[in-house]
Amino acid sequence: MCSVVKPNAKLNEVVQDAHKLVKDFNDKDCLIVLGGTNDVEVDGKYIASIPEAIRKVLPKKNNVTFYSIPIRFDRVDLTSHVTKANRSIHSEINNCQDKKSSNIRLNFSNERLARDFYTRHV
Repeated sequence: MCSVVKPNAKLNEVVQDAHKLVKDFNDKDCLIVLGGTNDVEVDGKYIASIPEAIRKVLPKKNNVTFYSIPIRFDRVDLTSHVTKANRSIHSEINNCQDKKSSNIRLNFSNERLARDFYTRHV
């Protein structure tokens, strides 16, 4: 098992070394990608940057699980933008060339994480 944590990184930075991580993976290994929270801002630039980052790690042969961007309880003004970004992630994964592949998954963070699972900033 290997884990890479990149605090304050945008999704593009999170996935930039993914190809190196998966080069020795076999069909039982899985790359899990959780990121994008720092991409979402009111300016809307994430609409282009998030799909671009996802395309970098869409699998050729590897198993990849993406997680949707969790709601930001510290910035409720971004809720609609997080929803829009998650639609973009879902759409990009559905539109990938190998969409019938069972090695691409998307888990919806907001269906599984209640408010109690988040950190509280005082």
